[in-house]
Amino acid sequence: MLDNIGLQVNEVSENEFMRIARRMGHEMPINAERIKFKWASLFVQYFPNAKRMTIKNSIHKFYNNELGEEGIGFENYNDFDRWDLVQAVDYISSYIFERPLSDFKLFSKFEWGLNIDTEALSPFDIINRYKSCIRNASNEFHTMPPNTGKPLCRTCFFDDYGVKAYDKSTQACFTSGNILRYEIVHQGLTMLKRVLKIPEVTLHDVVLPNVWDTLFGNMMDIYDQILKVPLGVNQVTVDDLRTIHQYCDVQLNSDLKKMLSNSEYQALRSNDKSIYQRFDSDDSNVHNLIRKKMTDKFALLKLGDMDFTTLN
Repeated sequence: MLDNIGLQVNEVSENEFMRIARRMGHEMPINAERIKFKWASLFVQYFPNAKRMTIKNSIHKFYNNELGEEGIGFENYNDFDRWDLVQAVDYISSYIFERPLSDFKLFSKFEWGLNIDTEALSPFDIINRYKSCIRNASNEFHTMPPNTGKPLCRTCFFDDYGVKAYDKSTQACFTSGNILRYEIVHQGLTMLKRVLKIPEVTLHDVVLPNVWDTLFGNMMDIYDQILKVPLGVNQVTVDDLRTIHQYCDVQLNSDLKKMLSNSEYQALRSNDKSIYQRFDSDDSNVHNLIRKKMTDKFALLKLGDMDFTTLN
């Protein structure tokens, strides 16, 4: 479930840093104000004057390459459950650093999400129907330009986080199926601290079952507020479809609001909403099937391969 993460460890002496770096496979003399190197998939930095170390990048890819199933390498198209996370962070904290999980404070970027098998459906055909998201404001989804080939990803940006969905199978050159990746991306920790209701988040927190429950609840709350053009509902008429697109379009609604009186706009919006909700709640709508798969997948990821207690 967790992917990109930024960790900070304070009060790291020069001798301690050199010992840690050696365990990471590097001999690193203290010869600069910032020392940086790569450890597996992780980017490591040390600031001697501040006695601070940082670690960034995908904890999922790190686990796959260092501790996970052989042959996956630095990919993350497979599932990463809570037990996998516990093993990864225990390896970092106990074996490499010899420090408790509470010493590793989260900062910077933080991502969590789910990989969903879309079976015969192309993930981008589903994602391309994500039009906008209604949170404190209504923001549009934008198709991100690919490095090569066809687009794979759509993102909706808010002040301190984004909603990201993309074709993970194509991005990872995975040839045995279709995988949709849905994730919440934090560029900072403002929203995360608010969601978890704690002033500072550490590795100790992110392995806790109740924290996973809270993160998943927040993720699905956001998913439910995405306005999605229905897929797989046969009885949609041309007029219904035009109305649904109108209801989901942020810029069109902004223009209509300027052109119409408030009462006219609210009446139009109410009518559009009733038509949208009728098809949005249809059991045959692919988006609801994806939602059920997300719920089922989370239940498996939270437990992992076995029941276990949390670490230090």
